[in-house]
Amino acid sequence: MADSNEECLKRMINPSLAILLSEVIDIEKNLELLGSQKNFNDQKKILLKHCNDKIKLVRISITSFGQKKVNFAWRLLHRVKEDMILLMEREELETECRRTINKINRSVMINAEKTGWTEKISIGLERLQKASQSESKGEYDHQLKKLQVICKGASAELNDLTDDQFWDIWTIRWMQIIYSFMGVVTLTLFIWKYIACPELDIYKVLLIGMLGSLASGLISGVKEFFAKGTFWIPTLYYTIGRPLVGIISAIVMLWLIMGKILISIEPMGDICIEAGKCCSEKNRTQCPLQNPDSIKSDTGKGLSENNHSNNLLMVQNNQQEKRSEKKDSVDQSSNESDTTRGNTILIYYTAPNECSAQIIIMVFLFFAGFAGDKLLKSISCKVIERMFINAEKTKDSQTA
Repeated sequence: MADSNEECLKRMINPSLAILLSEVIDIEKNLELLGSQKNFNDQKKILLKHCNDKIKLVRISITSFGQKKVNFAWRLLHRVKEDMILLMEREELETECRRTINKINRSVMINAEKTGWTEKISIGLERLQKASQSESKGEYDHQLKKLQVICKGASAELNDLTDDQFWDIWTIRWMQIIYSFMGVVTLTLFIWKYIACPELDIYKVLLIGMLGSLASGLISGVKEFFAKGTFWIPTLYYTIGRPLVGIISAIVMLWLIMGKILISIEPMGDICIEAGKCCSEKNRTQCPLQNPDSIKSDTGKGLSENNHSNNLLMVQNNQQEKRSEKKDSVDQSSNESDTTRGNTILIYYTAPNECSAQIIIMVFLFFAGFAGDKLLKSISCKVIERMFINAEKTKDSQTA
């Protein structure tokens, strides 16, 4: 056993597994000491054999190369510790009971459960003390076995609470790793699309919505509902559902902005619904915020290599004239219809140019994806809480 422990320590890279291995070694030694006792009856011998079988599975689960099952190891290790309480004699049991009381007082149990378990253990210790002073052997054995069962139940309650918390933390970190990976990929695609063409198109709208929802899942770090035994279905649900909600929220926000419903941003510029078409015929390093066809109609002829600079200057002048005219018309309409806009538009923003306006639109789309994910999460939490409440009511009615 010593050689195998030394080999396991040499192969271990994860320091947290070394803590788990130390627990396994300590329990194995205690089981050897318990097995050397001669006063065990057949029931205790069977229980001791079950503990040895479980601890072997724990060792295999943490020492197998590439197939370590940490959650399985901790839960089974706790079950072994609970079963070992039934094999303890009076002195060991009293010490374990006091340790259990201290653990209960430091735990996150509700006060009613803390009080209930500590009172049961204290009463059991007092009765065992009185039974040890009496001459009745049967009463002593009865109180000893009763205290063993109580201490095992309290330890099981604590261990289940610890295992559930560990599982919740593990699932949160698991989903945050997935959200981080998807966020890096999505951000890389967005930057690549933006360098190719700074103009806002439908692809960028979808990517920004995904970034908002992924940022919500990464920053919030709230508990995801992973039922024990169903791992991949919740993983796929959160991996697909969360970005999809962000995409839908970004599309709704874009519809509100383009339709000037509650939100008005001027000058908004052109948004290409057919992504990639805006810059397909232009230089990758220079993408004007107008359609090439409109440029040809404004100048009256196509851009050629000989008069490229002259026509480009004409296009810029036409764009500046249109922007000034649009700004004047916007100012005039805003002065004439302040009361009307106040009733229909809650947010009104005038940007210095179309580039700044589209950046503001991107910010709105990002926060739309962020808020959409928060809304879905709050609704799902309320629905799940209601389901738990209804399940508890149904269980109580059936019990009654």
